[in-house]
Amino acid sequence: MKIQLVSFIVDLDSDIKIGITADIINKSKSDLILFPGNTLDSINDGFELADLIKNKNTTALIEVHQLSIGDLNEEIIHCPFLIKKGQLINMHTFQHFTTSETIENNTFLAEAFVYELETRRQFEVNGYNCLVLQCGENNILKNVQSDNNNVIIRIDDKSVERRFRNVLKGSDIILNAIHQPQPGNQNKLHKRREYLSLNGRIYLSTNNCKELSPQARSIQYAYYNGKELENPIPFIDDNGRYMYRIYDF
Repeated sequence: MKIQLVSFIVDLDSDIKIGITADIINKSKSDLILFPGNTLDSINDGFELADLIKNKNTTALIEVHQLSIGDLNEEIIHCPFLIKKGQLINMHTFQHFTTSETIENNTFLAEAFVYELETRRQFEVNGYNCLVLQCGENNILKNVQSDNNNVIIRIDDKSVERRFRNVLKGSDIILNAIHQPQPGNQNKLHKRREYLSLNGRIYLSTNNCKELSPQARSIQYAYYNGKELENPIPFIDDNGRYMYRIYDF
């Protein structure tokens, strides 16, 4: 199973992102590609991308920043889509929260989020069941500072917590597309990534960044069975617009 993590430099022009995304997918030999948050700016960009895809063998997870809905011009932001067998597939979901403050003690939101994970956030590649988390939704987990920042689940309702554990148990790969490097204590985030990869799972994340280099931290992470993996040497575009790494599982 070859999995490719892609990162963009921030503030790329929309048309450039469409072209780069299509080129990466079409040239890829990987089974699965995880693109960063805000892969594309609009659903129209998604339709344009789909017309450019020639590679029918690689599955890619992308994120559309914004959907406009009908004459009301309502907006839903941060929506994941799949490119699978050359087709654009709507996962019919969107990012539910970004910060710990939003989900803390919010049982209604936690139940709605877990329902999304159960019904709309999973897909299969080569027999691996993939689960999608979007950016700050990793705040469904909480670090206990008094216990060496060890991780607990930030859900008060035991029934909903049990359902969340069952979703994790049934997942082989956790895919976390992030918009920009997440602020805060990296040790806490490290503990969360470890937790999500326990029991033989793979955890992968990637984001956009102001500087793309092999030495840059907080861009791409890969964990397996509770341990952080060594990063392969990345490919970096000559113009510094994007980079990617390929992991072989």
